Amino acid sequence: MTTNNSRQKQQGMTLVEILVAMLIGLVLLSGVLTIFTNSKQTYRMQEALSRLQENSRFAMDFIARDVRQAGYEGCSYAEAVNLTKPSALSPAPITLPAGSNLFLTGSDNVANNWNSIACGGSNKCIAGTDTVSFHFGELCGNLSANMTANTDNIQISNCGIATNDVVLISDCAQADIFVATAVTTSGSTQTISHGAAKNSSGSLSKNFNTDSDFFKLRSSTFFIREGTGGQSSLYRLDNTKPASGTNPVELVEGVAGMQILYGVDSDTPADGIANYYVVATGVDMSKVGSITLSSCIQTIQDNIDSSYLA
Repeated sequence: MTTNNSRQKQQGMTLVEILVAMLIGLVLLSGVLTIFTNSKQTYRMQEALSRLQENSRFAMDFIARDVRQAGYEGCSYAEAVNLTKPSALSPAPITLPAGSNLFLTGSDNVANNWNSIACGGSNKCIAGTDTVSFHFGELCGNLSANMTANTDNIQISNCGIATNDVVLISDCAQADIFVATAVTTSGSTQTISHGAAKNSSGSLSKNFNTDSDFFKLRSSTFFIREGTGGQSSLYRLDNTKPASGTNPVELVEGVAGMQILYGVDSDTPADGIANYYVVATGVDMSKVGSITLSSCIQTIQDNIDSSYLA
């Protein structure tokens, strides 16, 4: 009798083999997840950096636009013009420099309530930061008729001047700033009065003729304040308008600070080149030929926090 001792071959894996395979799989999966999370965090940081750089460019661009126009009042240089400032610019909260230096003003290390219009009732301005203001004229055109007396109304082509607008008139030798106390429009012509109700006088400094330029006065102050999102932001205050829902206006989020130095040309005669840079306190702005501005920009989100990896 023949005995068959052959056995069927075993199939499958042992428990030890399964455990080893699972361990290898977990190691590989851990590596994949580490690469994924690191790549995601790198992407978030790069995106945040891009937004930070973009916000920085926006902030500088907003300020640079007004820097380029500061002091513009037609054919006259700011230092050559005798400016007449109204005594009451209600309802506008405008503060203009006296005398001939209508182009630039600034404040150093302001308090959180340095300006009630800018900071609001909750004193939301960021203490220790600087402010800077630029003043210039936005050209409307020439006068349509000569003034025979310095109390005469002014006639110009219609350029959208409204009652209570702050305006500037210049003839290359002299300039006046005043509030348009009444404006009437007939066809393409606007007639503008300058009564004493909102000006220091109802008379201008001279009779201006048709060769005079007429401007809307633009005066903007840039400063740092707590934004609507809770972080500090760059704001702009329109000094020629009262406080409203759009004045001041939030421009760029994440601007944590701003420091400004003013380049003073101390040469006699002036050569237009700054000899030294100082803060705003005590500076004769008529001698300032340039400014340097440093800003601290921060991201809106904390992209290092692991909670953002989910």
